[in-house]
Amino acid sequence: MNILQQTLYSLYSPKKIALFRLLSIGRVLKMGFFLVLLSLIPFFLFFSQTVLSGYAEFQSFLSKHPHSFVIKDGDLVSSSEKTITLSKKKMIYFIDGKHSIEDLTLSSREAIGLSKDGFVIKSNNQTQVYSYYLLGNKPLTGDQVADKLQEFKTFTYFLLPLYFVLVYLFSAMMKFIGISLFGFVAMAVAKLFKRTLIYKQLWTISLYSTTFSTVLFSLLSLIGIYTPQVSILHIGISLLFIVMSIKSVPAKKSKAPNKQLPA
Repeated sequence: MNILQQTLYSLYSPKKIALFRLLSIGRVLKMGFFLVLLSLIPFFLFFSQTVLSGYAEFQSFLSKHPHSFVIKDGDLVSSSEKTITLSKKKMIYFIDGKHSIEDLTLSSREAIGLSKDGFVIKSNNQTQVYSYYLLGNKPLTGDQVADKLQEFKTFTYFLLPLYFVLVYLFSAMMKFIGISLFGFVAMAVAKLFKRTLIYKQLWTISLYSTTFSTVLFSLLSLIGIYTPQVSILHIGISLLFIVMSIKSVPAKKSKAPNKQLPA
């Protein structure tokens, strides 16, 4: 059974998930890496689109405000009391020297800008933040930042794939840590339903039980539907599949006591 078939069965069949507990660890890990890839496809697509399409426009935006701010010692100091913004094609470009990253509120799903303490890229409601120290330690004005962006432009097509690889590896690590925690919860569920399962089998069941929520939220993200409290919903749906899958594992039959024949 290939990965696509495993994914399809895991979407609706706890009984199949229970059977997958017998698969080798190699095949299980492949499925884990595949689910990580599925979950990141929307991020990769929207982030690439935001960066590549918004790069030149943001550079032009900065060039129009060459002396409106200075970046010094990792912070942005703005000469304007108000946030400087430009809205174009569902994208917001901004310079905000008043608010730090934690206090920043962006109503748009797509944005590129400068906050008080970091460079911000918001894509598909997911915000990525980068320190100003990446631009060096020297003070920079608006036109100098635009020049720096022009220097980096040549490396964009190289840096994006490298960045995605790093994000993928980090996400895979976090995925497997999360599955390991689910595995311990699954141990308690197995004891509750009196199912004799080793941790490797429970870990496998936990991994396949995350398939439905992973595919669901990836599809919603692709079509532009943002779901608040995604993490809580993901945990709840996964736990439901874990419980149903463990219940689908046949219980061991207890041996009937030997009856002694009368003397």
